[in-house]
Amino acid sequence: MKKQLTQKRQLFLICFLLFFGLSMLPLLAFSQKTVKTYFDYEHQKVHEVYSVDGYGVKNGSYTEYTEYGGIVQQGTYNKDGKVGKWITHDQNGELLLEENFDNNSQYNGQVVRYMHNYKYAQESYKHGIKDGNWKTWFTDENRFNTIYLKPDGTTQLQYDEYYKDGSQDSVKKEYDRQGVMLSKITYKHGVAEGKAEYYAMDGSGEIMQKGAYQNDSMRGEWKIVFNGQNKWARKKTDAMYYRIINYGEIGTKLFVATDYYVTGEKQSDETIKKDGGFISAYTEYYKNGKVSLKGKYNDMGKQDSIWTTYKVNGGDSIKENYINGNLEATPEQKQLLANQQELATNETKVASLYNVFTALYGGRMEEQVNYKTGASKDVYNYPYGKYLFLKSDSLIKFMQAAAETSTDINFKLNKNNDLITLLNKLISLSGANTKAINDQMQIAKTNYIAPYESRSLSGADTKAINEKMEKAQTMNDIKVVLGL
Repeated sequence: MKKQLTQKRQLFLICFLLFFGLSMLPLLAFSQKTVKTYFDYEHQKVHEVYSVDGYGVKNGSYTEYTEYGGIVQQGTYNKDGKVGKWITHDQNGELLLEENFDNNSQYNGQVVRYMHNYKYAQESYKHGIKDGNWKTWFTDENRFNTIYLKPDGTTQLQYDEYYKDGSQDSVKKEYDRQGVMLSKITYKHGVAEGKAEYYAMDGSGEIMQKGAYQNDSMRGEWKIVFNGQNKWARKKTDAMYYRIINYGEIGTKLFVATDYYVTGEKQSDETIKKDGGFISAYTEYYKNGKVSLKGKYNDMGKQDSIWTTYKVNGGDSIKENYINGNLEATPEQKQLLANQQELATNETKVASLYNVFTALYGGRMEEQVNYKTGASKDVYNYPYGKYLFLKSDSLIKFMQAAAETSTDINFKLNKNNDLITLLNKLISLSGANTKAINDQMQIAKTNYIAPYESRSLSGADTKAINEKMEKAQTMNDIKVVLGL
């Protein structure tokens, strides 16, 4: 009997303690305790101060300090999760971060990031999802973890954009370090979709690229301004030509592009593959609208056809045959090479014959001495006729200039052959103007020791030719005198 009574008492005691313990649990949960942590063993330098409930879970305010007493971080916990506004500083007390959390410890509202107390990023969230205005400021590209400051001491915005439900959904604006707007691109659901404009970097506001995107790809008609290096021009003064290109719709593999001079005249037509290679016909134009160059590229973007270059005045064309980017010799090119080799030989002949002609006909400064008085004087003598030399020399130089300025190899070759014919004819007239020299010799015998006293007087009398040359007024007159 006593044993049964003892067991009942034990059971009653257990039930009582269990009931009492369970009834105390809510009280433990709501009981708050302030916790402090320290940097040192002596508990002189406080590190953290925060509150916990009876289970040791962080609830309530939280503050973190530097070793020297400055505040590093302040905010509020709820069940070990950050809620509300939190502020963070660095060890020097400069502001680093401002955050806002919802009751689920997700970003909610603005989040602002700082460098040395200057904003460099401003973000906006809605329950952990990007939503609202986002901005980014320039940092110093030459110094790590440093904000960029303009000469007036202010910061400069770099990007300005909006998000909706986690995706970009607005016109994104980009600026340079001087505050000049560089671009405006429309985004929808996180991809470029719609109107886009890129501006000159010189602050002129000139649009250097304009078109539209579709699913992050350039679509429809675009106008793009290029510089002299065939790259997108970033300044109005760099503009050399502009391109109108139609990218078509999604799935289009070939794009038609037309380039224009900055003055508006068409420069070229081409068809471009999606991957950037050229294909089909390519045509360039002079400013007068006439074709200057035509050819084709293969699928690899290499010249692969006969390419024809036209003269601006519509004269003879030059054709070059390309096979997979390599220049192949056509019959015309082989003949051209032969002409060039002949021309090199003829130019050597021209130079040699011209030297002979100058030696025979060119004037020379000679000293004449009066053997009676000892006096001397300089005389410029043309032993074979003054006008024969001067005017023939003018004709030679005229023909040489015509050959040198021409880009037509056959024309150059013909002109050089004409020169060879002329010089040989002039050299054949190597006789002295005997009457003029005889008169000179008579004077020399009386008064001077003449430099040509021992010269042979044999040869043709060119006096008549010299007199005709003196009267010649035009190139045609000279040719008539020489029988050309």
